[in-house]
Amino acid sequence: MGEEDGRRLSPRPHERDDAHSNLNEPSPLNERSSTGYLDGLRGLAAVIVFIHHWTSDFTEGWHEFGFGQEGHHHFASLPFVNILWHGGNPAVVIFFVLSGYVLSLGHLKKLRQQKSTQWSLLSAVLRRPVRLYAPCVAVTLLYAFLLHVPGLILPVEELPLQDNLFAEIWVALTRSAEYLNPFQEHENNLWWFPYNMVMWTIPVELKGSMLIFVILGLYSLIAPGSRRGRALIPTALLFVAAAISLQLALKWSMADFVFGFVLAVNDVWKLDARLLQTTSPANRSFALHTIFFAGWYLLAMPHRPSHIEYATKTPGYMTLGKLIPKAYDESIYYRYWESWGALLFVYGVLRLEWIQRCFSGKTMRFLGKVSFALYLSHLVFQKTVGHRLMALVGGKVVSPLVGTRWDYAWWIPDIGPMGLSTRFLVCVGIVLPPNLLLSKYLTAFIDEPIVKLAKKMTARLGDSKMNSLRGSIEGEPMLPIARRRRNSL
Repeated sequence: MGEEDGRRLSPRPHERDDAHSNLNEPSPLNERSSTGYLDGLRGLAAVIVFIHHWTSDFTEGWHEFGFGQEGHHHFASLPFVNILWHGGNPAVVIFFVLSGYVLSLGHLKKLRQQKSTQWSLLSAVLRRPVRLYAPCVAVTLLYAFLLHVPGLILPVEELPLQDNLFAEIWVALTRSAEYLNPFQEHENNLWWFPYNMVMWTIPVELKGSMLIFVILGLYSLIAPGSRRGRALIPTALLFVAAAISLQLALKWSMADFVFGFVLAVNDVWKLDARLLQTTSPANRSFALHTIFFAGWYLLAMPHRPSHIEYATKTPGYMTLGKLIPKAYDESIYYRYWESWGALLFVYGVLRLEWIQRCFSGKTMRFLGKVSFALYLSHLVFQKTVGHRLMALVGGKVVSPLVGTRWDYAWWIPDIGPMGLSTRFLVCVGIVLPPNLLLSKYLTAFIDEPIVKLAKKMTARLGDSKMNSLRGSIEGEPMLPIARRRRNSL
């Protein structure tokens, strides 16, 4: 969002909290209250999703093998670094944990200060579907329109072109209503939305958001105030429930949202402060870095849907692969360790100042600002510009381009290791900047107006009391978006 929205999203003076005091390494007292660095993390995750959907066209899936699996030793398959090319699925899990955290944080701070949250919760419940679904429908309708621009978007088998634009728009609307229905299962291994396959996460975001709002409502009945003990017991029970859900493969995505909520409670009530304060700086630093890199390692587990051997046959992950509960279908087995990894990884980010600084730069904040638009638009952009560019330089040639002027017209040699070869770097380097520019305009002309519309809707539906509380609930995250400092953008 723009600078004006950044100011509105900043916590007001009476809402500022020292939730990170004594928690970051290695400074003994850090009063930082902004979580704008989470925007940077979200932005980087969106770029990783972008790269994830590009890489297979250049590697034919070889990068998905674990390092050392069946004789494969590719740089792009190394633990930790492989997430740059094959991190789309871990990025989604991080999105869910961050959503649970950011959606909870402001309301929990109010509860700690013994302020009422009923109106802010009502407003959040009303606004959340608009904030999530309206941009998706808008981008879908834009794609439906572009499908009927001659020669622009390459035809795809799963989306037959309708006879005319009006029929296309009608089909797009009806399929959107059908697919975005939250009262059904959504997963990347289930049926895809033909206009945009990444949109499966949006109904999950809505369901997870509503779960968080229900939990917040129950917490408001407990009214723990500033007493840590009163917040500790229900939080521990929630964590155990989420762990059981994850262990039994009931709802891995909802467990991720609850993990985010638990992290928010931990920050607001400083549940881990005493433990960290009584630990020496060196030991605290070692422990926090171990947690951070352990989470990163779990997120980087080699995986391919329906092929659990990618984990069980990779040195360093064999035991972890065998420890995945049998309740998990092989199509989503990797979600188990990814969920635990995201919990540890995000906790590390919340505690390590040098990591926060990495995600707080101007570039990272920009990526966070446009991340939702980038997430929704990158596959559309790939079908218009990306496939043509790949064919042009000698990469994969999709069937509609075979024998056309795009077919190997500007062939360049493919030199370098997998994931860092010349064709891959040239294509990503050319396509990513205009896609980011498109995302910037989509944010300005679709996302931000929808944000304002959602605010006006709840303002008109509420009474004067709700209007007085609007400032504390501005900027509910989409994928998700964190609170920013006043001059963050």
